[in-house]
Amino acid sequence: MKKIVILTAGYGGGHNAAAQALARGLELEGVAADRVKVVDLLQSRGGKVNAVIQKAYLAAAHRLPLVWGKIYRAIDSHQAIEARIAAFPPLRRAMAALLEHEQPDVVVSTFPVYNTLIASLYRETPRRPFRQVTVVTDSLSVNAIWYRGGSDLFFVPNEETARVLEAAGVSAGQVCALGFPVAPYFAEAAGVEKLPPAPGAPWRILYALQPWQTDAVETVQQLLCRSDIELTLTVAGNDRLHARLEALVVGAGRGEVHGRTPRMPEFIARSHLLIGKAGGAMVHEALAGRTPMLITQVIPGQEEGNARLLSEAGCGAVAKDKAGIVSTVERLFAEGGAIWLEWHRQLLRLSYPNAAREVARSILHLTS
Repeated sequence: MKKIVILTAGYGGGHNAAAQALARGLELEGVAADRVKVVDLLQSRGGKVNAVIQKAYLAAAHRLPLVWGKIYRAIDSHQAIEARIAAFPPLRRAMAALLEHEQPDVVVSTFPVYNTLIASLYRETPRRPFRQVTVVTDSLSVNAIWYRGGSDLFFVPNEETARVLEAAGVSAGQVCALGFPVAPYFAEAAGVEKLPPAPGAPWRILYALQPWQTDAVETVQQLLCRSDIELTLTVAGNDRLHARLEALVVGAGRGEVHGRTPRMPEFIARSHLLIGKAGGAMVHEALAGRTPMLITQVIPGQEEGNARLLSEAGCGAVAKDKAGIVSTVERLFAEGGAIWLEWHRQLLRLSYPNAAREVARSILHLTS
């Protein structure tokens, strides 16, 4: 039976989400669990260097977004970072050891720097002893580092992103628009039609908060002024904020508050609206769950394309402050949800709830 290694990294949640969903998709397609290995090579072998870089990335992306935007554009324009990655001995040795030990038939990368590492190892070799595929985890704003290292196939979230890669010089035959791999739960939930609430029933809003969004308490208070709203809030990493929101929402009998939870696919699929940041996993899970989205934060660079995808498709919007969020919710749900219905209709063409299995099938076909 084929052996598949999926490479991921903890720089944002999208890479890990795609890797884990794809592993589950392969299992559902009949691949034994012991024949699929998900590896965060940067975490396991990068040591203190990776920890420092990861911390710096998270700090820049969330607290100094303009600085991160410049860094992102520099990576897109120049190959200096790839040369440094390829020349970093611990990572080169770790990748070589992993490939030698696992002897994979397919290597899947959900994080772009791995393609650079692999290319550097096989620069003098006529042909790699395995097939290499890449799962791109953002839409539209695809940094060139994703494809400069090369890959046999690139799986992208939608046709719009496929055209971006093709315009950058990637052969159309190498680009497959099968969707962002999401949890198989979304495929199961897709069989249930999503409609506006029945008379007397509430609109269900999922508000996915980041730990630093303490000002969201006022936004939640304003949302609760509407009697026809039920809230599900998620917030991890800030116990004080969690407690304040719980007292506000649960205390009033208007919803529930969760910390880090594996139930996000369920929450997204059952909600009428998702409010959250424009991360790759969150945006594409909203699409898979057929749930319109209101974006509150956009990290310059990779997340800009995710936000633009929703805005241009007419199935989402950006609102970065309390007034914008509340007014957009009012507009969406007015007149029986007329605008919500239009957003929902527009997002259906971008919804790929079965992407994990579709990508898995394509990978298995590649090696048949």
